[in-house]
Amino acid sequence: MSYVTDVVLMFDVQENFESDLAHRSGHPIELLNRWLEKNADGRLFLPSQESTNGNVTGSNLWIGSFNQLDTDSLIQTLKSLNWRVPNSVQLLLKEEDADRAVLIDVGE
Repeated sequence: MSYVTDVVLMFDVQENFESDLAHRSGHPIELLNRWLEKNADGRLFLPSQESTNGNVTGSNLWIGSFNQLDTDSLIQTLKSLNWRVPNSVQLLLKEEDADRAVLIDVGE
């Protein structure tokens, strides 16, 4: 049976090591994506950097959608990573049967 959770991960631009460096083994997003591949059969990805008014986002945004995601384990994994600005890490979760998404401050 399918039970989908939409995920948006947002964190400070200081975490951005440029797109080619973000795939280095020690970068938090790469470590998270390895965990997601193993535990949720998928990865987070960057949405388009284009905007309608010439601005770029002031934060890093990574998104994904996962079936049967263990959200408690995801949150614990996020908390265990070595973020440069841990208080900036926020997770937005929208479960399939929920009316609204839930915002979680991971760095608290």
